Amino acid sequence: MNEKRVAYGLVVQSERELFPFARKASPEDPADVRVFFREEVLERGIEDELLLSFDRDGVSYFAERHADGAIRLVFRGSCEFRISADHVEVAVHRYPGARKDIENVLASGAQMAFQLYLRRTLVLHASAVQVGEFAIAFTGGSGRGKSTMATLLCGDGARILTDDILAVDSRGGRQIARLGSPDIRLRKGAESLLASFGESSPERRTSADARQVLTPADRADSDIPVRAIYLPIPSRELERPLIRRMRASDALFVLVNTPRLFGWLDADIRAQQFEMLARLVETVSVSLVHVPWGPPFSASIAEEIIADSLADRPQVSLEEAMEMTGIRS
Repeated sequence: MNEKRVAYGLVVQSERELFPFARKASPEDPADVRVFFREEVLERGIEDELLLSFDRDGVSYFAERHADGAIRLVFRGSCEFRISADHVEVAVHRYPGARKDIENVLASGAQMAFQLYLRRTLVLHASAVQVGEFAIAFTGGSGRGKSTMATLLCGDGARILTDDILAVDSRGGRQIARLGSPDIRLRKGAESLLASFGESSPERRTSADARQVLTPADRADSDIPVRAIYLPIPSRELERPLIRRMRASDALFVLVNTPRLFGWLDADIRAQQFEMLARLVETVSVSLVHVPWGPPFSASIAEEIIADSLADRPQVSLEEAMEMTGIRS
């Protein structure tokens, strides 16, 4: 087993290096999650109590709990995870013919999000950075620009906190962001964002799902308060960002409808996530940000978002927010 790493507040030990740039845990720290990679298996159907089920737009996955408490998390056509009843032991089985190394991507991403849901942690589909003593997050559906926005702010001096998965704890009336993976996964066009880093260019590689993965040198602190959350709306017409604050009730509706994993059937997990989101939006501002989309990207985008996180803004209606974020009624 590789060295233990800390990701999303969990100590993870794996036979393969899932978080090579994450902070090392102490050898004495017990592992919250231990990941083993096993032989390929043939895909089979659903057999037991469903916790989660999603099948839309070419994406299909489900999770079932067996009578002994063990869980099977399946990503159809790719791999499955067999999780022990205490959620610690995770056996990964790749399906024959699946994309090479896709199990690594899912083990460090969706499987970790699933673990956080099981452990009653608030999970946002978000990328986040540290600015000063606070976290600024970008959330929304896949392909909406979360990682791009985090990269732009890192190029302006922010420190990477997490990409794709943001775990949040409520402590003493504050919403505290856990340090996640320092890797930023970008779609095509990543090359145009590297210039914003100047001489401190981040490490770069290509993932199994053909994403460009950047790892900035500057990492955020372990636990910092969340100051503001933004939902990026890419625009080819704008010349500068247009930012509009949402009412807490409307922000709750939008965030409930943009989870990291869709299709939860387990009533307890759904209720827990709703209650934690309700506390979040009462203390953290949530805004739509219409962003002049590149490449090239204006250097002023990061500056305006950071300045906005300290300002008051007029509120936008729920109907407009749903239309702009692509949420289905």
